[in-house]
Amino acid sequence: MSQEYSTDLSDAQWDRVRPFVEKSFGRPAQIERRRIVNAILYILRTGCQWRMLPCEFPHWSTVHSCYWRWRRDGTLERLHDALRQEVRLKAGVWHSPVLLSWTAKASRQRKKGAKRIRQSQKRERPQAAHFGGHVGPVNEGMRSSSQCARA
Repeated sequence: MSQEYSTDLSDAQWDRVRPFVEKSFGRPAQIERRRIVNAILYILRTGCQWRMLPCEFPHWSTVHSCYWRWRRDGTLERLHDALRQEVRLKAGVWHSPVLLSWTAKASRQRKKGAKRIRQSQKRERPQAAHFGGHVGPVNEGMRSSSQCARA
């Protein structure tokens, strides 16, 4: 690549991302995965259209197909989760916020004496029938079509 962009990965960043996007089996890739990741980061940062990707990056259709493949197969989610966990550990946070909020809520409910409700015990309330803003029997307070014709 002739021009470097501010969105390009450093060597240290690439070392953390590489295991998620490079495959160790099959045919060798024709285009370096680092260039594809840099192109995706450029698009995410600048908000440009896929077809407006600068010519220093791989062809837009290659970048686009890799992005969607990685998104569908969960590669991007696994990468995001691993990087988030790394940041949380460096910050000294050892627990997951989702797990913590769920366990705190459950313990508060049990302290109040709430019973555990199984999914099979939950019942849905029937919805009221709405007829033009009127709730209740259909003929109550409303004229039938035969009454309207005579009036």
